[in-house]
Amino acid sequence: MKGTEFALRSIAALGVEHLFMFVGGLVDPFLPEACAGVVTPIVCANEAGVGYAADGYARASGKFGAMLVIGGAGTFNTVGAMGAPPWTTSGPPCAAPSARSPPPPWTRP
Repeated sequence: MKGTEFALRSIAALGVEHLFMFVGGLVDPFLPEACAGVVTPIVCANEAGVGYAADGYARASGKFGAMLVIGGAGTFNTVGAMGAPPWTTSGPPCAAPSARSPPPPWTRP
């Protein structure tokens, strides 16, 4: 079993049915596994859209909103959607794991 399959099966075991994602970089390996039926992938046009879609899904359906984006700037772009004060949310929380590539060798000590 690959790590991507393990990760997706783990979140599916928690009841996640849909995974909102913006593909690119280290997120790409998750797409074939998600399309294999572990979870239903919802690909959005940008990271902000991923955040708002997962939040809206959680509020409208009452289910857990899960998203997957690249690390760094990709994660930062979801802050607008995830930054709503807790007293304004009417649905369950969202989770935003991110994939981050290792730093280039010339930046390591």
